[in-house]
Amino acid sequence: MEQNFVAGAEGPFPQVRVLGKNPYYARLLMDDYAGNHSELGACAQYVYQSSILEEAGAKHQELLLSIGIREMLHLRHLARAIRQLGGDPIYAGGRSTRGRFWNSGYVNYAKEPYWMIEDDIRAEREAIKQYQEHMRLIDDPSVRALLARIIEDEEVHIRLLEGLLQEQEEPSRAME
Repeated sequence: MEQNFVAGAEGPFPQVRVLGKNPYYARLLMDDYAGNHSELGACAQYVYQSSILEEAGAKHQELLLSIGIREMLHLRHLARAIRQLGGDPIYAGGRSTRGRFWNSGYVNYAKEPYWMIEDDIRAEREAIKQYQEHMRLIDDPSVRALLARIIEDEEVHIRLLEGLLQEQEEPSRAME
């Protein structure tokens, strides 16, 4: 049975029209785009998880895939902002990775649904903290509006994942 999850906040994303080229801002956004705690990593993680959770049921699979698709939308909006700021949205981080290319080692490959979802919640909270820090460092209203809108989605993801986690029985730590 297919369920349609709305894996984001209501309303459209703001139009990004940056004040001007700013390589520093572009590098900050590269961390959000393809750094250690990034939208690219979130996309890969949610798609992987939805692929291996067949035994957990369609609800789990569809919810995680829906969140992953929403993360792809964030990735696209960040890429546009990076371009407008004068950057090149290659799959590499900024300050946090010293410009190293993104790699699949950033994905958590937990197999147990409970630990998987618990880690997803932690990662969403880390992403929000990173976005908030970047909002403090970026003095461009358009970019700040985009980051605020992405944070709204990440908060929805946390609520959805917390609901899913409540349905899980916590396994013993020996199973981790």
